[in-house]
Amino acid sequence: MSDTESMRRNIEAVEEAYEFMLAYAAQGRLDEGAGPAGAHIRTFLEHFREAAEALAGQATALVERQDADGVALAAAFRRDSDTIVAVLKLLLGQ
Repeated sequence: MSDTESMRRNIEAVEEAYEFMLAYAAQGRLDEGAGPAGAHIRTFLEHFREAAEALAGQATALVERQDADGVALAAAFRRDSDTIVAVLKLLLGQ
């Protein structure tokens, strides 16, 4: 799988988790499940965490050979990704 395709899949995983979380929140659920055979919020949070971790590394690799602005962008993206991953780990630990 190419780097671009891998990034695209990770972005899609983040989008899918985000959309699921919006729908989940809109339902005002009191439990974690989405139905007896449905996906659970934790599954989407875990996919989100995995994708965010992967995207941070992919973004860094993408701009390694770029100018100072690209390097600064990658550093900011890495910091934001680290924050997101920390929040997701905290949520998953609850």
